[in-house]
Amino acid sequence: MQLTESQSRELLQKHGVYVTEVCDKCGKIPGHIRFTRFGEQGEWCSRKCRDGTVAVQRYNSTRKGGRPGRHETNADRQRPYRKRQAAA
Repeated sequence: MQLTESQSRELLQKHGVYVTEVCDKCGKIPGHIRFTRFGEQGEWCSRKCRDGTVAVQRYNSTRKGGRPGRHETNADRQRPYRKRQAAA
């Protein structure tokens, strides 16, 4: 929600912060990240204010980085060794 010039100046005098917009739902001052929706008017301070729900954190669902493993289990890793031992 846009603030008027007088509201912005009042916040500047009272808190030392010049703000032109506040969250449309809760009225908090948005940080450097503002949550919006494509094609819709408004800005929100968080996903919770925008959607009403808290999103699942991404770091739990991402795959482990790095090179894929050569063997899935220890048995797979030891199979060639045991085969060589049996042949000898």
